[in-house]
Amino acid sequence: MRKSSNNNFLTNEDGWVTPFSLMFIAGMFTMLGITVEYANIGFAKAKMQSATDAVALAAMQAMPDEEIALDYGLDVAAMYFGNEDSAAIGQSDIEFGVWDSSSDSFYASAVGVNSIRVVATMSSSRGNALSTIVSSLSGFGDYDIRTESVAYTSYNGADSGVSCSSGGFFAEKKVKFDKGSVHSGNICIYGEEKVEMNKDNEFSEDVVIGIGEGGKLKGAEKSDLDPDSVFENSLTLDLANMAGDIISDMKAGELDDVGDFGTYTLREISTFSQGDILIPYSFYVIDGMADFSQLSVIEDVAVYAKSQIHVGSDVSVDNVLFATDNMIKFGKNVTFGNADYCFYQRYTTYLFADENIEFGADNVLRAIQMASEKSIKINDHADTISDVHAEALHNIEYRNYAEVSACDDPLISDFGEQPDKDDVWDCVGILTAIEDAEEDEEDDDSHHDDDDDDDDDSSDWQAIYDENCSTATTSAYGLVL
Repeated sequence: MRKSSNNNFLTNEDGWVTPFSLMFIAGMFTMLGITVEYANIGFAKAKMQSATDAVALAAMQAMPDEEIALDYGLDVAAMYFGNEDSAAIGQSDIEFGVWDSSSDSFYASAVGVNSIRVVATMSSSRGNALSTIVSSLSGFGDYDIRTESVAYTSYNGADSGVSCSSGGFFAEKKVKFDKGSVHSGNICIYGEEKVEMNKDNEFSEDVVIGIGEGGKLKGAEKSDLDPDSVFENSLTLDLANMAGDIISDMKAGELDDVGDFGTYTLREISTFSQGDILIPYSFYVIDGMADFSQLSVIEDVAVYAKSQIHVGSDVSVDNVLFATDNMIKFGKNVTFGNADYCFYQRYTTYLFADENIEFGADNVLRAIQMASEKSIKINDHADTISDVHAEALHNIEYRNYAEVSACDDPLISDFGEQPDKDDVWDCVGILTAIEDAEEDEEDDDSHHDDDDDDDDDSSDWQAIYDENCSTATTSAYGLVL
């Protein structure tokens, strides 16, 4: 007798899954989902870390001008996250401060700034948290992610924790100074071939001495110089290399985008002789010599002279720009700048010469930026050499008993070669290429891939970055290494 169809249905086990099997399968899918979710979280965090790295590096290119640095950083952040209020990096997430290399720590500060910290945040409070399917189903909520990067200046490995933001003396051949000078502030003394000093010179801990690769440091044992404040690295002298173009532009009557000087009235004359009067807020293009030897005050003028620019003694000089195909020569007891120049945080005197720039004795040099395609010479007993950024393609020499110092904050230059935003973004792209190449090389190593291909390796990209994006150059803002 055949069993009823109901009995067959109840006793037939074909196609059935036990409750344990159902739990096991559900668990497997859950674990797989969690694995995928955490992989996505790790990927998102890695991308955010790359973004904070790029923003910090881009902002550092414009230092010490914090306003421009902030703009650069936010522009690069927008490339990654957009401009929404909920973006992972906003203005308050970019901080300026000090990197303490002795403790590997950052602290926000308005004084002695040598670093930038960038923090990226994806969180529920910002409305941009990372949403995942598993977290939504499980009720755990969204994931918050935070990454941080600090870009800071350093000196070719020297653990000084300072920046050469207040300029100093930079020569492609030699910097030489005699005895009894006192140096303080964030300044550098750099001679590609040699730095030579006599006895009894003093240096504060934030002064840095540099020579080129294979260069010589002579006489340091006779002075109070910390060996840790010496670096060896070949630098490119940006300001000195700009001098020729600046002189040519001014010769052609061009002063566009050079601070207030660009608004001055152009006046073309053949010569300027004793007895002539300088008209304030004028840009003079002189076809011969500029003889200012009889003037007691020179201020608010820009001057190009085909021949020598000669300034006499007992003169006050402020807010001037001189450029010449010849030499610039000053007498003694010349006072440059105002005593309160630190408050305005700008250079006030600019000197560019195809030949030498020479100063007489007992001068007060403040807030000066200058470059010579030959040499710069400062005579004895300079009462003050403060915030002077000098570059020469030959030598720089200053004599006995100079007081070399700087303001607490770096000065901004009208001739600052501020990096173009496109250039910054190109450099960020190169950094990304370096990272990608390094990852490819790691993959090749893990697979023991010995095949040669035409792809650029990380060292190729690094060489491109070092050549075009390296901050190991001098600029009109001071040295950033």
